[in-house]
Amino acid sequence: DSGPMVSLGLAVPLFDRGRAQRQRSAAEAGASRNGYVLALRTARGAVREAWEEASRLAGLARARRSEIEQIAFALVEMADRGYRQGEISLIELLDAYKNEHDGRLQVLDLESAARTAQLELERLTRERPG
Repeated sequence: DSGPMVSLGLAVPLFDRGRAQRQRSAAEAGASRNGYVLALRTARGAVREAWEEASRLAGLARARRSEIEQIAFALVEMADRGYRQGEISLIELLDAYKNEHDGRLQVLDLESAARTAQLELERLTRERPG
């Protein structure tokens, strides 16, 4: 009995009853849940950012429109009166109209950006995965 000896071991899962499969399923469910939580946080952050941007741009557009309606109109009126009375040249009158026009274009640009941000917000809140 002094020769080489070989031993063989074999695990027989008599009482396992699917424990390994349950553990694997639980791990997969946990990973899936973590992915869902991350996606939800990302989506909520995107919605919050879109809402803040839409609100900010809408507020800027309202403020700029109010400013243009009050100040630019008064300046054009004064320039028109000054031109009729010979106090300013035609170039100065046209410059006043150009400045009013530029201000109105700025308002339209801001309103367009605000609307685009609003549409992005609506897209984010209505979009369904699939």
